Amino acid sequence: MRNFVECCLGGEAMLPEMTITGRQPLEDDDVLMVCTDGVWSNLKDTEIASLLKPGLGKANGSCGSALEKLVERAVAASAPHSDNASAASLVWHH
Repeated sequence: MRNFVECCLGGEAMLPEMTITGRQPLEDDDVLMVCTDGVWSNLKDTEIASLLKPGLGKANGSCGSALEKLVERAVAASAPHSDNASAASLVWHH
C-alpha cells in the first residue's frame, strides 16, 4: 500500500471514505505533513513526530526550520543512496 492515498483534505463531503483508519478531527496546533518516501522510509514515525510537534510556529520554531531538519536527517539516514527527500507542512489553527 505504498502509494495508497489515505484521505482527502477539504474534499467533497459526498465522496466515499478513502481511508484505512477513519477520519480524524483536527485540533488547534495539529501539524499536517506530506512528504516523499525519501523522508518517511528512512525515519521512524516517532522521529518525524518529535520534530513536527504541537506548538510549532510558536515557541518551538517555524514549520520551515523543522522541515529542513527533518529532510536533512532523512538524507543522512539513507546516505550515500538518498532518494528524493521533499516535505511540506502546515499548522492547523481554527
